[in-house]
Amino acid sequence: MNTTKKKPTARERSPARKTGAVTCESVGLDPALYASALRYLFDRPVPADNEAEWFWNMDEPNFEAMPLQWVHIQTVLFANSATDLEPYSDEQVGLGLNYVMSNGVSDVSHMVNDRSVPLAEAMRMMKALPALWRDCIGPRMGDAQQTESGKKRLGFACFNWFDAWPSFWSAKHLPEWRDAMWNVLCDMLSSPWRDVQMAALDSLADDGCYLERPEQVQALIEAFLRNLRGDEELRTFALHAASMNAQAATIHQTDK
Repeated sequence: MNTTKKKPTARERSPARKTGAVTCESVGLDPALYASALRYLFDRPVPADNEAEWFWNMDEPNFEAMPLQWVHIQTVLFANSATDLEPYSDEQVGLGLNYVMSNGVSDVSHMVNDRSVPLAEAMRMMKALPALWRDCIGPRMGDAQQTESGKKRLGFACFNWFDAWPSFWSAKHLPEWRDAMWNVLCDMLSSPWRDVQMAALDSLADDGCYLERPEQVQALIEAFLRNLRGDEELRTFALHAASMNAQAATIHQTDK
């Protein structure tokens, strides 16, 4: 079905970094099931302007996988996104990631919070998540040659991930999840990709208070600002995140 293979030059200039041996075999996932999941999520036609995305088709069958299998699929996908999503265009990647992240589109984002999923498996998925941003979303968004529609669809996933993704929100009371989310955002903010940095700052502004480490959040943003040169829009985003974090810390202190 796929006829729109695209090789962003940004990815070619910045090869994917190794994130450890995260494979189907290492997480106990059937490779055939993973291959089917990739086809289900990403090997889809890109709709025309007046057409709906594939996942709004009421006749579209659900992908049959247990919650733990979905967590394993995401773990392998995140860790190997630069290579495993190489055959797909930015539009296709954006559509597939929307299905994975958005609880308004599917239940995939809830699978990691299912009682049948061990916490250790959830944390392994979270450990793999930064690679999706660093090796796939960032390079694709930073590619000047990508199409406007590609940036629009992939941009929706980039800038709306943490707004539409309930996985952390549903588990924010657990210190392991707070630590994992903190590590994800630190990695995103330290990446060389501007759009990824902006997405991290937006999440720190909206959800930083739930990390329950206001001093560390403030120090992270201040360090980012010290190294920022000549980007007033990004500076504004960072200052807003710092202000929101300071307000949340003050409210929390008052409530004690």
